[in-house]
Amino acid sequence: MSSKPIVSVIVPVSNGGACLERALCSIEQQSFNDLEIVAIDNGSTDGTAELLNSYHDSRLRRYSLKRQCRDAIVLNLGREVARGDFLAFLEMGDVWLPHKLQEQLDLFEQSVHVPGLIYAGVSSEIVDRHSVDDLHICRGDVYKALLQENFIYPSSVLLRRDVSEGVGAFDESLSWGAWYEYWLRIARETSVDCVEESLLSTEVDRQTPVSSRELHLYITAREVIAQRYMNSLIEYKLVGDYYKRSVSCYLALDEEDWDPTLAKRLLSEAYLHTPYRVKPYIQYLQLLLPTSLRQKLNPLTDVQMK
Repeated sequence: MSSKPIVSVIVPVSNGGACLERALCSIEQQSFNDLEIVAIDNGSTDGTAELLNSYHDSRLRRYSLKRQCRDAIVLNLGREVARGDFLAFLEMGDVWLPHKLQEQLDLFEQSVHVPGLIYAGVSSEIVDRHSVDDLHICRGDVYKALLQENFIYPSSVLLRRDVSEGVGAFDESLSWGAWYEYWLRIARETSVDCVEESLLSTEVDRQTPVSSRELHLYITAREVIAQRYMNSLIEYKLVGDYYKRSVSCYLALDEEDWDPTLAKRLLSEAYLHTPYRVKPYIQYLQLLLPTSLRQKLNPLTDVQMK
């Protein structure tokens, strides 16, 4: 391996335990091995630090934050210390297939789109059920498609370092949605490509409900992102659809997180930009329902909260 690796794999971890061990093992088993592992312990209080210290791989570089920070802060530290020409990310609970990096590097050389970022499909291992493959195939200029839906899963990405440097750091003001906002910035500036197969697996427990607090953070982040990209949403006539998704999330909130002012603003945007569609009016009627019934009609999981 050369002194300067081709790929830097950034591994943010917080109280990782067994998940971290599986993730590191999947990196170690990559068929492409000219890489470094940048592991960042985000204020863990379990045995994460000990596990990282016991891991014997000369490619592993360890960093530690004394207190738990927002994802964007951890990711920016990884960007700053990474030395590779390409950046990859591997989150807790995710495991790469052995050929993940090699397939994406090959596509960087072969793609007619000259991409700055390549993503791949994800195999979701549903707890107590089965495996589901998730891949939204989109190539070239994906900016409009990405405004409609975030289909880029963080651990599936391989990103050119120069592209990352060109768009700058992750937004540390966002408590939620830093990944999505970063992909939008990249897609606005460069083309994107994808490998048409699942190159990683992640374990999902769809029986575990998303907390009302998480939903509130998600909605707030979507508001910030909407204002930042409003000109594009207007240009592509996507404002109404964007806000209808936010309202769907709002309808799943617990009563203590209810914010009538926010609800009015979200619905007003949906009405204003899609006045002839039925859904905003149905959503308004659902606001009048008891909390339990309203939440039953609007079930959400972290899988849907992209």
